[in-house]
Amino acid sequence: GLAVSPDGESLAVAKRLPQGGDIRLVVEIYDIASRQLLATGTHDRVPPGRYQNLNGVFDHENGLQFTSDRKYLVTSGNNRVKVWEL
Repeated sequence: GLAVSPDGESLAVAKRLPQGGDIRLVVEIYDIASRQLLATGTHDRVPPGRYQNLNGVFDHENGLQFTSDRKYLVTSGNNRVKVWEL
């Protein structure tokens, strides 16, 4: 999944990374203008099987979404919702 901040300055990218038989659901935030990685966070670590993606938060298509004031990023996956302060 991908999400662009309301001001168009940041891009959040959801990734699935294998780790010792499990899957880490990871979010990376980039500055769009410079293409630099600003932050990385692990949403969750899940065993093989269901719920291995960051599933829909608001529109049921993206598993991540910036709030309109760009103060937070919300992620959803593995039946958990997390709110990240930016």
